[in-house]
Amino acid sequence: KYQTMQHYSMCVLVAVGVCVHVCACGCSNQSSIRNGKVELRRYSSVCVYLCLITTTARKLDREQQPEHVLEVTVSDGGPSPRHTTVWVVIQVLDVNDNKPVFPEKLYQVRLPERGRKQRGGPIYRVFAYDIDQGANAELSYSIVDGNEDGKFYIDPKTGVVSSPKKQFSAGTYDILTVKAMDNGRPQRWATARLHIEWIRRPPPSPVPLVFDEQLYNFTVMETDRVAEIVGVVSAQPQGATPLWFEITGVWRRTVIRVYQQWENPSLQGILLGTVPGKASTKSGPPDQLFDNIELDRAAHPPGQACLLPPSVGVFCTGGDDESVFDVEKGVGTIIIAKPLDAEQRSFYNLTLEVTDGTNVANTQVHITVMDNNDNAPVFSQPTYDITMAEDTPPDTEVLQVLASDRDERHRLTFSILGSVDPSSVRLFRIDPNTGTIYTARRLDHESRNQHVLSVVVTTAPTLTQSPGNRYSRSTVQ
Repeated sequence: KYQTMQHYSMCVLVAVGVCVHVCACGCSNQSSIRNGKVELRRYSSVCVYLCLITTTARKLDREQQPEHVLEVTVSDGGPSPRHTTVWVVIQVLDVNDNKPVFPEKLYQVRLPERGRKQRGGPIYRVFAYDIDQGANAELSYSIVDGNEDGKFYIDPKTGVVSSPKKQFSAGTYDILTVKAMDNGRPQRWATARLHIEWIRRPPPSPVPLVFDEQLYNFTVMETDRVAEIVGVVSAQPQGATPLWFEITGVWRRTVIRVYQQWENPSLQGILLGTVPGKASTKSGPPDQLFDNIELDRAAHPPGQACLLPPSVGVFCTGGDDESVFDVEKGVGTIIIAKPLDAEQRSFYNLTLEVTDGTNVANTQVHITVMDNNDNAPVFSQPTYDITMAEDTPPDTEVLQVLASDRDERHRLTFSILGSVDPSSVRLFRIDPNTGTIYTARRLDHESRNQHVLSVVVTTAPTLTQSPGNRYSRSTVQ
């Protein structure tokens, strides 16, 4: 019987060439070497067989398939052939082979003229995305043309263009070239043009603005791509007067604990309460920041004063700190601006503002990110060891293997994949739902005093998840 590792795992670069050595699976056989069909290399008194796994003429592409699972079987050539099987999991590492992509090459926007009071506010957001991974997908933005007088500024992380200094008169134009560059090696980049036309501010309207809904609820999958539409919001009155939409705040369902930080013997170290994000106090230094933030943001809307014991007022402030979503300025279409991850965050509460140049209205938008089956289950330990008496009767519980999965609403299924000795599989069974292993037959110490089982857990997608099983494996000895 061959003895080998039950599971190999390795990584290869996506740029690997044709017929490149990926790994070698080693196994030893204590039988006569005359039965071997493959090459033998003798180390001490153990014969080692090597099988070489290489890539083929097909080029690897992490963006198309990030992982390959191979099943390798080795058998001898004796009169009663014996064999064993091993899984080889190959993860394809990313190289910076894709450049950033802007959803549009040309952005055209008509905005109301700005006076001195409007200086410093955001003007427009342009963003790009990169299908690479890690640092290769981290983007930074800059204005490379059209900003010779320095009147525009672009946030290097979000791509939001603003003007901290200038006012803009009706009838003028600005044409900017924005560059998005990734952080890979070598760096790749792309550009897009932003055309801004400043128009006369519409005359004040006696009819107030109001959104069609006080609360919008949208659902997206975490696999939805950047620039895909989440939903559309609309406001009344609609007509010839243009409207402009903007995301003014994002609040998340996290919990924050706020402790007093300034020097006050009567309050030092006392838990003041729970508030979201940054906070400024009314009984302490202005703009005081707090640590150990652990609070439910949904319980405190933007701008609400939170009265916390002992009567310390905390003013809740916030904003779109992650900039995961964007709204098209003139139409109210909400789109995805950054890749989503339900495990990191599955709920967003956005504050949207609409203006006709004079009147302003606000609404809330709740976005739920549905989980996808993109995480493999994990056993609580890679190896389980247990000792049993040989007179243990059948259907006796041996142990329960435990596994967890970061995905929501996952369904785990356990199975015995194989064993070092083929006869061991017939002596044990496992409950596919609980992972509890039982004896199937009576054990015999004299015939075999050790059994090594390979247990696999797989996670099947639910109705709300995309197809594709994920797995993990552990050894029971």
